[in-house]
Amino acid sequence: MRLIVICLCAAMLAAGCSGKKAKDPQLNNLRLTSDLIESLSKNDHKAAASRAAKLRTILPESSFLSMLEECETGNIYIAQAQPLLDKGDLEGANKIIDKGLEDHPMNRYLAQSRAQLQLLAKFQKALETAMHPMGAVNLQESIAEIKELGAAYPKSTFIPAFIAAREKDALVMEKHELKRAYDSLVAEYRILSKTDPALAGVLAAQIAYEKDHPDASRM
Repeated sequence: MRLIVICLCAAMLAAGCSGKKAKDPQLNNLRLTSDLIESLSKNDHKAAASRAAKLRTILPESSFLSMLEECETGNIYIAQAQPLLDKGDLEGANKIIDKGLEDHPMNRYLAQSRAQLQLLAKFQKALETAMHPMGAVNLQESIAEIKELGAAYPKSTFIPAFIAAREKDALVMEKHELKRAYDSLVAEYRILSKTDPALAGVLAAQIAYEKDHPDASRM
């Protein structure tokens, strides 16, 4: 999963030439713009955010520069979190994004990244439960959760295949659990038929029902 926010930079600021040498604002804009584009091309997010901020002091009404500064500020932290995420270190990635939000609590890109990581954590937990379920019901619940969370990853080929395989396992597990419960009833009936005939009669009726139930029939 890639968290890096892709910023498409197409900033073109009109710059006129004049005979003045030193501190022509248009020439300053041109130089800053060139430096900004260079930083973006090198994925130097810290420099890009700083240069976008400097350009904003010259062009305070530019919504593009405002978005770009916020985006590249977020990418400073996201770029650090990504390698950890690639290694499966969700906790480490979360710590970096949380630090970014402490420093920049209103940053939308960091907030989106945190939401993605939270979703990924839920998804990973559901997968782990489905791999090591405590029972058929537990497996069925985790499969339902994977289906819901999997909607966020529509291009994944792994998720549908995983769900199909675990649904088959859930059916087998359910039948096994029903059979085990049926066998337990029969064993208890045999004991009670010698010690408590009245209670044994109640169990006999339940056993008769379970025996006629397709999912509880002996395999």
